Amino acid sequence: MAEDKHYFQDIEKAFPALGKKIEFFWGNQELVDLLFDLQHDTRNHTRQGFPLEVLTALHELEIKHKELYPHLDYTGGSKWRLNGR
Repeated sequence: MAEDKHYFQDIEKAFPALGKKIEFFWGNQELVDLLFDLQHDTRNHTRQGFPLEVLTALHELEIKHKELYPHLDYTGGSKWRLNGR
């Protein structure tokens, strides 16, 4: 993830807890599901959305993660959703 450090820093600066999750789950299935859920409406339009800089960074990290770990694919939902949200 070192070559994508500036994207990661954009996320970590705005959302430190999310940065910790990304760092912890890098290279694992949980990150694939989390990144998908963060970039798609999974809350019936109740999500405010991320600033463009953060959304771009999430997308770029998702692309890099797919390049490095092509065997990991979205499984249908993040384990981080609570109460079906």
